[in-house]
Amino acid sequence: MSSLKNFLVAGLTLLLVCAVLLFLKQKPNHFSSSEKVKPELVVLSYGSFTNSFGPGLRLKQEFEKNCHCKVHFLTADEAGLLIQKMKLSKETIDVVVGLDQLNKSVARQQLAWEPFAMEDGVILSKLTSYLDGYFVPYDWAPMTFIFRENEVKSIDNLEDVLTKDWQGQVTLQDPRMSTPGLQFVYWLFTRYGPELMFKKLEEFKPKIHSVSPSWSTAYGLFQKKQAQMTFSYQTSVLYHQLEEKNQQYRFLNDKEGHPVQIEFVGVPSGCQNCSLAQDFVKFMLSPLGQEIIMTKNYMLPVITYDWPTTSLSATKYFLSLQSLPIIDSTMLGEFLLS
Repeated sequence: MSSLKNFLVAGLTLLLVCAVLLFLKQKPNHFSSSEKVKPELVVLSYGSFTNSFGPGLRLKQEFEKNCHCKVHFLTADEAGLLIQKMKLSKETIDVVVGLDQLNKSVARQQLAWEPFAMEDGVILSKLTSYLDGYFVPYDWAPMTFIFRENEVKSIDNLEDVLTKDWQGQVTLQDPRMSTPGLQFVYWLFTRYGPELMFKKLEEFKPKIHSVSPSWSTAYGLFQKKQAQMTFSYQTSVLYHQLEEKNQQYRFLNDKEGHPVQIEFVGVPSGCQNCSLAQDFVKFMLSPLGQEIIMTKNYMLPVITYDWPTTSLSATKYFLSLQSLPIIDSTMLGEFLLS
């Protein structure tokens, strides 16, 4: 009787173990058929675009609602380092966000890119000359000097900035690592020519507080009131007005024109999810994508669109800045080779 009981217990135990093993074996197949692994779109951009304050997170959230994919960001410390980051990255990059008109020509020469054609009438007419069939502008802003009105008086043009007595009160960016820094040097180049600009820079040295490796570092020093003036985007004043409710910040309006920063997005030819990459670019140029970039990156929109300008809409403040005169880029090739 005891042996029969032991036999039955052993048999039931064996059946139970077999049932559990069969269940575990079948469970992955059950889930793999209904929950497929989503493709991952790898997007490379610079730090202030991908951090929690920039537009990257919101763009990712909105795009993932309809793409049936996951967006993964790779980050370069500064926009000027994107090309280097691409060359060193071990991951396959699908989209590159943050090249500008000063370094996209280098990117075009050194790396291969997928063609991207834009329909007529989508991009603002003032920016269409920058379309080359590969890179697409997604935001822009004139570059100028930003200051607080209670600290700086009576500056009307670039010459005033260079010649008045600021003694260690201006923060700049290193043009070797930062595209805003390169924009400042280009401004001098177009205004004074290749020879006189070096003389102007030499005279300007005592007025410089510091030359930082990035825009954020230079602007941070200015915000901490370690300097009275900084070179930045015209739209920087809107951040203080809209986010901090601070109306003291002003920008230099030089009637002879300002350099303009235009940021571009492109799809490398080595992309793994090329179709998704193209869709992501199109989303960045949609009204929703442009509004996110405008109000999170504090830059101007590139598309022709009837933006709402009600008293409750932030877009009216951005659109009011588009009248600042800008210089063209016809001397850009000569500048980069000089």
